[in-house]
Amino acid sequence: MIQITKFVCGPLQENCYLVTDPTTEKSILIDPGSPDQSLLEALKKLPGKLTGILLTHGHFDHIGGINAVEDISDVPVFVHSGDAPMLTDGRKNLSLYFGKTLTCNCTQKPVEDGDEISFGAQSFRVLHTPGHSGGSICYIGDGVLFSGDTLFARSIGRTDFPGSDEKQMALSLEKLQSLPGDYQIYPGHGPQTTLSTEKLQNLYFRNEL
Repeated sequence: MIQITKFVCGPLQENCYLVTDPTTEKSILIDPGSPDQSLLEALKKLPGKLTGILLTHGHFDHIGGINAVEDISDVPVFVHSGDAPMLTDGRKNLSLYFGKTLTCNCTQKPVEDGDEISFGAQSFRVLHTPGHSGGSICYIGDGVLFSGDTLFARSIGRTDFPGSDEKQMALSLEKLQSLPGDYQIYPGHGPQTTLSTEKLQNLYFRNEL
């Protein structure tokens, strides 16, 4: 069973997740949204190795801590090819519109739908779920799904940003709704939920909005 520690980062209260395989003590970090001190201290105290940073998408509130993390652990950053340009363009990652241009100095590893990312004895499958951004993805593991800003508890991510697409979001939600079985959902903002709960209670899944 993987170990998951959540850090709430920055003024937009973005969820960053440190995920560790207990058998090998290897870890990955999902969406470091800011140079949060508690996150950085946890990384310094890791008993094992951080093997990579996984991004669900490229908006500034999900990538703002990359440079600080890279100062501690020089690891590759996995990002969908559709959002890769956001890491070096403050206009595309929206930071320019919030008063401070953000760019990330890192080694990028572009991923596509269906790719597998391994750490220790664990692996996550990439599921391309565009809508909130063109390169939005979810990471699916054994009973867990990291949904970024595609799916929230009883809600979904915004589709009125540059690069967003409401029709693509609808198709991505259909893709999530069609997944067999149940998953614990770890979203990019807000509380955890489950896929079964969202299928029953999320109005966007029920096509009532």
